Amino acid sequence: MGLVVLLAVKLGGFLFAYEGLKKPPQGALEKKDLG
Repeated sequence: MGLVVLLAVKLGGFLFAYEGLKKPPQGALEKKDLG
């Protein structure tokens, strides 16, 4: 059961990173605009 949770966390992190690479995070853009 612990292994399933570990795999789910790894998959979630991969999807999160993939979404971040596809489109620039709004937070970083806002910080750059504020200077």
